Amino acid sequence: MSSRAKPRSLLSLRLSPLLAFAASLAAGCGPPEPPCSPECQAQLAAEAAQTPKCGDGVIAGAEACDDGNLVAGDGCDACKLEPPRCSPDAPGKVLFARCAGQPSKCAREVCSVTGDGPACPPEVGERKVTVGVERLGELAPDDPGAITVRSEPAGVACRCTDDLDGQCEGCDAKAPACLPIQLTADATDARWAGACAGAGTTCVVPPDVTPAAVQVHVTPAWPRIRGVIALPR
Repeated sequence: MSSRAKPRSLLSLRLSPLLAFAASLAAGCGPPEPPCSPECQAQLAAEAAQTPKCGDGVIAGAEACDDGNLVAGDGCDACKLEPPRCSPDAPGKVLFARCAGQPSKCAREVCSVTGDGPACPPEVGERKVTVGVERLGELAPDDPGAITVRSEPAGVACRCTDDLDGQCEGCDAKAPACLPIQLTADATDARWAGACAGAGTTCVVPPDVTPAAVQVHVTPAWPRIRGVIALPR
């Protein structure tokens, strides 16, 4: 006796698509997205063309250069100019990269901050030096508490005013890159920290092109009082 499939009820025929759709959602699949129209495709292509892509040879967005590759050490590293550095052979000489054109053509150049060669542009020939000053100890009678911190080569000039709360005015200054910077505090004693550390009235910041931060704690000298020189604390 041959068996025949039982006919499906009308209700089951109506529920089958809904059950299949629910199963697809449970499996992490959603309904198919509608196809992108030609206008939509053109808009997506235009947005992709405007998005900066490092290595395509076109300078766009925040890119400083784009030499058409992602190779480091050729003057344009990851679409940024290769950082300047001090020459290991001569003090005061800065090695830096200069790029132009699209794709960028880069070359390394040498400049000088001492005048014995091509002058450095400010962005590579100067470094920022930040000096924070704090006065230690109580002031003696008639002591104005004035303390200065100066540099050689010139550029840094900080002054501790005659306030009485021990808070002195620090300073931000520009100094030549790739030269040692000697800081001198006009004080009896000083404690240095940061880019240069140690004790004494002077401190030497090593040559570099990167910003330097120095903190100095100073004890002011006692002034002459009624014709007598008081001993320093």
